[in-house]
Amino acid sequence: MSGLGPWLQTAVLCEEIRDDGDGRIAAIGVLDGIAIEAGERVSAHLVIVVVRGGWVGPIELRVVAFDPQGEPISRIEAEGDPPPIPYAQARIVVPIELAAGSPGVFWFDIQLGGETVTRVPMRVDWRTLS
Repeated sequence: MSGLGPWLQTAVLCEEIRDDGDGRIAAIGVLDGIAIEAGERVSAHLVIVVVRGGWVGPIELRVVAFDPQGEPISRIEAEGDPPPIPYAQARIVVPIELAAGSPGVFWFDIQLGGETVTRVPMRVDWRTLS
């Protein structure tokens, strides 16, 4: 990643996204954590907005997920190609599907150009029956 960009503008976990078809998306139900039944799968979306800056060409992005013990559990490659206008944005939605083997904090590292630019946490708790 160079001083010309691209730059990360937004990285947020949410329950649902809505796309209006004109390049705008809405993140619905922003999450920092989730309570599930033991053995249930976690399903969410990671919404990432990257600003082109002076960068030319597609923007390559990688999301690496880590379990609560710090072990990598998945790696997702994505690409955004904003219009060739300086400071245009690429909106990238990464579906998150994971089997949470234990409760705790899962981390999602967001990498641009092979460099981690931020980490997004998601706490997973077991739901208790009352």
